[in-house]
Amino acid sequence: MKSAAIFTLGCKVNQYESESVSTQLEQAGYKIVDWRQEADLYVVHTCAVTAQAAAKSRQQIHHAYRTNPQAQIVVMGCYAQLDAKTISEMPGVRFIVGTTERQAFLEKLTGDQLVSEEAQAQNFVRNFQQGETFEEMKGLNQADYSRPMIKIQEGCNNYCSYCIIPYLRGPERSRPLEQIVSEAMSLVQQGYRELVLTGIHLSAWGKDFQQPQHITELFEALINIKGLERLRISSVEPTDIDAAWINFMVTHEKFCRHLHIPLQSGCDTVLQRMNRKYDTAMFRYLIQTLREKMPRIAITTDVIVGFPGESEEEAEATYQFCHEMEFSRMHVFRFSARKGTAAAKLANPVEKEVQEKRSQALRALGAHMAKSYANSFIGCELQVLLEENSVSEGVAEGYSQEYIRVNVPFHEPIGKGGILVRVIAEKATPQGVWGKPNREV
Repeated sequence: MKSAAIFTLGCKVNQYESESVSTQLEQAGYKIVDWRQEADLYVVHTCAVTAQAAAKSRQQIHHAYRTNPQAQIVVMGCYAQLDAKTISEMPGVRFIVGTTERQAFLEKLTGDQLVSEEAQAQNFVRNFQQGETFEEMKGLNQADYSRPMIKIQEGCNNYCSYCIIPYLRGPERSRPLEQIVSEAMSLVQQGYRELVLTGIHLSAWGKDFQQPQHITELFEALINIKGLERLRISSVEPTDIDAAWINFMVTHEKFCRHLHIPLQSGCDTVLQRMNRKYDTAMFRYLIQTLREKMPRIAITTDVIVGFPGESEEEAEATYQFCHEMEFSRMHVFRFSARKGTAAAKLANPVEKEVQEKRSQALRALGAHMAKSYANSFIGCELQVLLEENSVSEGVAEGYSQEYIRVNVPFHEPIGKGGILVRVIAEKATPQGVWGKPNREV
């Protein structure tokens, strides 16, 4: 039996697409093995959002070649779309696939229609075309984890000045509602209780249809699937959360009380240079509105430090604004210039040592806010989806609706789809809270 190994870098969209690749390879007779093992076929699903991500992508291509120089290496994803020339010169690479026509390539590969003995890598990367549509990938009716993802949208039209992704993922394309619901129903019928919606600009779903649809129409269709207990959103732009979105969340308890809303900077002048479509006043009003309607909602965010020209005063403004917002979790990234973006041409780059200092300060603030948020639930009941038995015997862990990581004493085996329980939070931990099961949902 032929063997294949897959390594995925980057975002949830990449993870979702890798699930399709894995399933289709299995259906074609491949045995999926651990990335560190020798395999006949290696698939490196790359990321290019930062220079570090691109470097890690190259490292994994080299790793695959060192593990088995005779293997076929497939490189796909955003870094493949960005720099196919560099990849084509790397030893062992046989096929390069970008972020389009992955399904057509996989059908040729699994159907043994491709010859891989050629000296040069075969390049399947193409530029985006006018009228590009959402690419439906096969084999997505199963998952290997308790909270399966469903991709609902592709591409981005925002063109934030620091971001290379619109150039690598193309224009916004929404997946038809019927196909999303069909995949969701299949997963729920297999016993999965929570689904996570993902996309490049997820909250733009429906806007590009000939007859535009509001994303709450999709939410409504999914919430009404019998057996689905929780619906979660991976990320949403602050400009896309309107009254209809908020009212839907308030009305439907199955919609998880957690939103990941990227801030990127807490300083208006930096936001303008980033070409973000809001200011701190608008962001503050949104968070206040959400908390007025749902007082215990979790708000997580992303922040970029060291954007070109960021002064000490601007960095301090971001720190103070984040402190004011009291995020429940904060992901901090140092600015990485990407060739081809507007920000790469900006003057006054911030030194790496200064970036690191600001990053450490924000990460310490983020850890403090996360602990404070977890502490606010001590003595309260949480709805928790237990996902796996912990390394510690007699302990299980999972996530609450608010995306708090919860550990509880639990002795039953946990299968796919997890077990939904009510938990009384007893004490905060560095990762979340420790609690005791109250009752099963």
